[in-house]
Amino acid sequence: MITPYYDLYPKDPAENIRWRIRCRERALTDLRFRNALYQACMDDVLFFMGFACWSFEPRAKVKIRPFIPWPHQESVFVAMDKAIDDAEEKEIAIDVLVDKARAQGGTFGYLWVDLRRWLRDPMFSAGYVTRNEALVDSRTDSDTLFCKLDWAINRLPFWMLPKGLDPKQHRSYSNHSWLNPENGASLVGYAAGQDVGMGGRKTVFTPDEFGSREFVAGGKDEALLESL
Repeated sequence: MITPYYDLYPKDPAENIRWRIRCRERALTDLRFRNALYQACMDDVLFFMGFACWSFEPRAKVKIRPFIPWPHQESVFVAMDKAIDDAEEKEIAIDVLVDKARAQGGTFGYLWVDLRRWLRDPMFSAGYVTRNEALVDSRTDSDTLFCKLDWAINRLPFWMLPKGLDPKQHRSYSNHSWLNPENGASLVGYAAGQDVGMGGRKTVFTPDEFGSREFVAGGKDEALLESL
């Protein structure tokens, strides 16, 4: 058992879909079951992914799939989540370096780790940095970080969403952000530059595709590290 409720969600995609449907239908009328399901998601990062998160693969025949961490991903996502706990407890910066391959769900993974904390942790604050502004946010481009977050939040059960959440008020395209009105948590995106993070604080900062040629060739990697 890698996490507390690891054994409770099906790992086979077809079985997982059927299980999600049964759980969500029962949660509509069984409040005790709904509360237990919500608590399991908040207590266990892998259960949250296995129940509430999805992946999108435009090159595949079946493009939308349940996000079920593969065995080689599980310890990585758990380590990401634990690093946030350890950094908060010790009040020190902890770096987690992920050697990210294509089509391995790395971006989805760290977004879903933070999404769970955005739902759960008061005043949690995540910052995302990518190599240019066009990759940070868009209403329509599914390759951008915040389009992925929009897509994920829209697919959460209504009972998992923060009370009072209104995208017209709490989703900003100009500031590339989501605000949780219930607990004050925030998700904010930035383009790489020398002023990222200056004058502010975040619980966690994630530079996306930090080893890309544009990051390195333009000196954005050094500028970003200096800023953060």
